[in-house]
Amino acid sequence: MAEPLATKLAVERIGDDEFLSKALPVRMGNVAPIAYGGSTLGIAVNAALATVPSTHRLYSLLGHYLGPASIEQHLQCKVIRTRSTATFATRRVEVRQAQKDGSLRLVLEIIADFQVIEEAKFTYNAKPLRTFASVADSKPDDEVGEALLAAGKITQKQLDIVRTSFAANRRHFETRIPPESLSGQTYNGIAKGSTTQDHLDMTERASGDWVRSRDEQLSDNDQVTVLSFFMDGGLAFLPLAHSGMFLNEAGACSSLDIALRLYQPKLDMREWHFRERNSTVAGHGRTYTEARLWDEKGNVVASMTQQGILRPKKVKASI
Repeated sequence: MAEPLATKLAVERIGDDEFLSKALPVRMGNVAPIAYGGSTLGIAVNAALATVPSTHRLYSLLGHYLGPASIEQHLQCKVIRTRSTATFATRRVEVRQAQKDGSLRLVLEIIADFQVIEEAKFTYNAKPLRTFASVADSKPDDEVGEALLAAGKITQKQLDIVRTSFAANRRHFETRIPPESLSGQTYNGIAKGSTTQDHLDMTERASGDWVRSRDEQLSDNDQVTVLSFFMDGGLAFLPLAHSGMFLNEAGACSSLDIALRLYQPKLDMREWHFRERNSTVAGHGRTYTEARLWDEKGNVVASMTQQGILRPKKVKASI
């Protein structure tokens, strides 16, 4: 059994509001050997949570990725207590990583806001943009890949590439793909050919998946860090997947900034949740994408928006 994801995102206190990740950052979804942004984010969230009373729950997080993190060095987190009241808490977290020359490089900075649970005056929830099959009528991600292989739409090598690139997600989450999901039909962009959304404008295309954590034991704080890890997944390269292109068909492709918002004070990532992703703006080397997460009761649990860098692949000069 794989080491729990919560363990890989854990931190230990090494000073006054200073923390060190207990494990090395996780690699996923990038051609380069660098850390997955959700891994760095989850560690930063854990550091912030360690300085906030258990009565306060994370509801908003804004962050900027300031440079790639290595998968060979632990992450150091410095927490600044910006606000601490009976109702709210605000924490700024600077995440640094040691370089080969001994210096520390700033790789991520976040501002996280927490609030005590309060009574609601209004309660309402948006629905997904498109209609997707239920979890019972959706296929495990491995079966989706095998079906594309059997249909001749991808090769064994391509199947292996996708599974290797997103191995961390497969280790830590059980995923089922509705047949309507665009990223499922393109298998994250590596499968070529027609899809059921080819007639739609890019801004109307959407991908959906059902997910639940494989971790059997999760504390309240673990739930939040696991959610943070998951929500960052696939947003930077979603425009590629929605265009039938894979990671190696672009130049730089990574997240620049993030806005994570939680709408439910209690989470259980061990239960099935539905995620929908779409991209609404692109230009000048950047894209803007969003993911929204629902529980099985139709409550919006969380959302993440982000801008990412997405540059054309450089064409080698011919002689």
